[in-house]
Amino acid sequence: MDYIYLVPGNWFELKNINAAKSVPYDIESLTAEILNQVHNRAENLKIIDITYGKVYKNIKDEDICFHLNENKFQKIAEMLTTEKRHPIITFHGTDCLKTVEAIMNEGYIIPGTKKNVRVKNGAVYGKGIYSSPHFDKALAYTRVDDKGCMYVLINFMLLGIAKMISPQAREEDNKSVDNRIVFGLDQIITKDANKIIPVGYIKMKI
Repeated sequence: MDYIYLVPGNWFELKNINAAKSVPYDIESLTAEILNQVHNRAENLKIIDITYGKVYKNIKDEDICFHLNENKFQKIAEMLTTEKRHPIITFHGTDCLKTVEAIMNEGYIIPGTKKNVRVKNGAVYGKGIYSSPHFDKALAYTRVDDKGCMYVLINFMLLGIAKMISPQAREEDNKSVDNRIVFGLDQIITKDANKIIPVGYIKMKI
């Protein structure tokens, strides 16, 4: 498979795939579209210090490190053949470059499924990978390292079977779904690590 089908401009929206309006993508075009989406996020930046917000607004292409190789691209392309909804981009905050590199190389790991992988910021809505389509939400879960940098991962997410839940919902709501979307909190909890593919990260010098 040499390409995948996407509709430019529909990311971040829970829309069904319309094959008649889709266009072919190669790996370079997909990378360019991800860059476009990252640069054009309309963030309120209400929950973080405005200094960080100014840094984000000035992000350049060289601040974004891609890890989208041919194997990862082919995995995305193959999985999209069974998807009914458009993929979206989500962000995931972390606290150090070592963790970023591990996720880039190995993918996400659901806490509790392997040794040394534990829940770090709570699991109110059950075990899974927590991410957000909003950059500022993810930034709230990262920290400045000893080199004065912050890191936010960029993910290509396949929605699969998704369910909208309320902030009052708990772990019992995760049965028979791939993703739970917390209404009003801008969070997506993924219980299938194959559905969330890290394709790069943003490095912010504070």
